[in-house]
Amino acid sequence: MLKDPSSPGSGKGETGVVRCKDEKGFTLIELVVAILVFALGIMGILKMHQAAVQANNFSMQLTEAANAADNVKEYLRGLPFTHDSMSVGTHDTTQTVLRNIPYNVSYRVDSVAGSGDAARTVTITVTWREKGTNHLFELPFVIDRVD
Repeated sequence: MLKDPSSPGSGKGETGVVRCKDEKGFTLIELVVAILVFALGIMGILKMHQAAVQANNFSMQLTEAANAADNVKEYLRGLPFTHDSMSVGTHDTTQTVLRNIPYNVSYRVDSVAGSGDAARTVTITVTWREKGTNHLFELPFVIDRVD
């Protein structure tokens, strides 16, 4: 250890500040910069987490819409080809509430050209609104007459 000659107490009988040659540590500015870099990193991670939660939420809603459309599809497939619900045209909208989100389900039946009324195209449309944004899911399929 060396005595700092510029420090008070370097005179006779006084004790002064003693410093090591290889003294190590961080300055206040280095600590502030390190905390700032750490905080920016944490903010980036939180933003990624928020985006992942939103994507997961939309994925869940899309799955619920597909399930609602599939329920209507299975109902229609169980009906006879001549049932009123299988007549050509747009059919009434029903509302299904899943996880507190209302899904509006409607379907349109069209004749398949060249089939001689032996097949029909059904397009099921599911719409819902989430955070001010309208979403739409369509499920088309073909049903044919089984004799």
